[in-house]
Amino acid sequence: MSENRKPLGKQHILYPGRGSAHFLAAQDLAEHQFLGQDNPRVAGAWKSLAGESRRWRGKVLISHELFTLAKEAHVQRFMRDLADSEVHVIVTVRDLERQIPAVWQERLKNGAKVSFNRHFQQVQEQANQPEPAGFWRQQDVAKILSRWLPFVPAHHVHVVTVPQRGAPRDLLWNRFANVVGIESGSLDASRPVAGNVSLSAEQARFLRRVNAVQEVPRPLYLAVVKRYLSQKTPVRLEGGPAHGLTPEQRSLAAEWSRQLVDFVQGAALDVQGDLSDIYPAPSPTSEVTPFDVVDAEREAAVGIRMTSSLIHWMTERESGELAEPVGRSRTRDEIRRRVRGIGRRVKSGR
Repeated sequence: MSENRKPLGKQHILYPGRGSAHFLAAQDLAEHQFLGQDNPRVAGAWKSLAGESRRWRGKVLISHELFTLAKEAHVQRFMRDLADSEVHVIVTVRDLERQIPAVWQERLKNGAKVSFNRHFQQVQEQANQPEPAGFWRQQDVAKILSRWLPFVPAHHVHVVTVPQRGAPRDLLWNRFANVVGIESGSLDASRPVAGNVSLSAEQARFLRRVNAVQEVPRPLYLAVVKRYLSQKTPVRLEGGPAHGLTPEQRSLAAEWSRQLVDFVQGAALDVQGDLSDIYPAPSPTSEVTPFDVVDAEREAAVGIRMTSSLIHWMTERESGELAEPVGRSRTRDEIRRRVRGIGRRVKSGR
């Protein structure tokens, strides 16, 4: 969206703020510290974004996943700060068969060491609690939307379903654009946009090992491990087993999905897409291997490629320092020394 402010403006749609404005505003509104970090830029971010939005004579698009953390008092503030506006709530929903592993991988990219089996156990333990916890804080769509429904009419609450695998690549975008009122084909989608890259099971296992032994400052970890090692070095080996949920896990995911579908239908919310997209895909015909079962030789091959790619990247850096996330005191030599140390400890199993 940030790359298409001008064409959006021609359609009288504002995407307010610059840079990470929506990320900061969501934290400010929800009184949330992302990953426990006290960011001085958060204070006042929502007030600034809301003020710019009020001044616009047309549609305004405010979007970030952390708005899911808004409690009733935060929703009331949102509505109060935009009191003269017609508010619509849009939420995209993906089937839990893909979403549960995706959240697990994001945890790994942020330093977690947890196995997928333990991650799923935590999801199961936290399910259907009066107050969402853990995974469900941002994934219990029914409870999240229930906080908005007292203030926003049901026909202004839009559930956009994420298509199943194999659907046209632009289908999700077209569903979302239809809700917002963005003209089809009016935005430039050719520019690359940073996204969350899916990890293979081998990458996930290797990253868990790195996280178990890494002792680097948080900014350095984010720059080297999250923003490069797990995002920009996707390693896919040919062949190998297909990894996924076990039959028991799929059954639980299907039940949680049914509960959400019942809520959406019972609340008479607007649906863009097909509610069947929310359920896990039909059972695969071939055998599926649990995420935690990884061939040691394949993991080693992936680890070597990831480490080699990282060292090559550092060697090619023209500057003696990494960009802003690391800070000016973190030199390339320090990063190389720490990465090599991690590599030796991972290899030795310590």
